[in-house]
Amino acid sequence: MNNKAVLPDLRIIHDCITWTRRAQFKSFFGVVHKEFEIASFDLISFLEGNNQVAVVCRMKAKICSTGKPIDGLEVHLWTFDRTGKVVRFRHFVDTHQHFHASR
Repeated sequence: MNNKAVLPDLRIIHDCITWTRRAQFKSFFGVVHKEFEIASFDLISFLEGNNQVAVVCRMKAKICSTGKPIDGLEVHLWTFDRTGKVVRFRHFVDTHQHFHASR
């Protein structure tokens, strides 16, 4: 995603952790790149309403630190301002599966 499409005060929320600066946007995905060996990432559907888009995805991956697999659905909820810039990104995953795969 183009960094200019993201407002400086973007909020990324995942598992009760909130990143609140545009620079942290790249940091969030850097953590994903470091912690997961992604085998596939498929976009299943897009749901749109008002100023939000929800993307239903399926990710098959391995957690690098444990070697354990993850295969599950995720939802990425994007919120946009009136100019079309991203102001919030919310990440939903099967936290039970992620917890056990990380141990």
